[in-house]
Amino acid sequence: MEKRKKQAGIIFRVTALVLPCTLLFSGCQPSSISEAVTGDTELPQPSIQITHAVNVEAVESLITSTPAPTLLPPPGISDLANELFGERLIKQISIPALHIDSAVTTMGWKTKNTNGEDGGLEWDSPGPDVGWVITSALPDESGNILLYGHNNLFTEVFKKIGNLKCGDKIYLQTSNREWVYEVQQVIKIAIRGTNEEQREDYKKYMAQTQDQRLTLISCWPPISNTHRIIVIARPSQK
Repeated sequence: MEKRKKQAGIIFRVTALVLPCTLLFSGCQPSSISEAVTGDTELPQPSIQITHAVNVEAVESLITSTPAPTLLPPPGISDLANELFGERLIKQISIPALHIDSAVTTMGWKTKNTNGEDGGLEWDSPGPDVGWVITSALPDESGNILLYGHNNLFTEVFKKIGNLKCGDKIYLQTSNREWVYEVQQVIKIAIRGTNEEQREDYKKYMAQTQDQRLTLISCWPPISNTHRIIVIARPSQK
């Protein structure tokens, strides 16, 4: 974290990079929307505010009020990430249980006017890759790593993440080492017909944390995208 502060030199505060939704829990390998959570670790309740040391002027030049015009990653943000974080960046994700092996691309987000269903934010599209949210954590520090991918576009890279089970391994590769995570919870969340309290509850899954964790996100089901699948994993102790 000290290295990040030296590189950036300024704190960039972001409130809730999320699409608010109803918290309808399911256990690992969920089979129904209303099934109870069966993970072995309770989640803390972190602050909604996300605080990271990144160059505020550089990031604000890429995170604007204009949505990305294409479904491909926007230009410039990868160069910014390489300048700020270098070898610490996640290059690849592998999930053997789902035969996933994908490049990871740095992503930003855009603000937009909506009916509140998505919280006024829209993440940039990672195209065929998996996207890492530039204001989320990296593997070598405490915090919440946010990775997301499409379920019905391009390679459909995250189409099956709802099939993950507790104990399944997720591997992240940086330039100098491999990081291993173990799935602890799989959560299916509705994004239609929610109230403010439910939306605020959902934001906690996207907030930064004091512990180390990895959060995977994708839409569900492919034909309608009325829900989100969230997979929470923690560093493997094995």
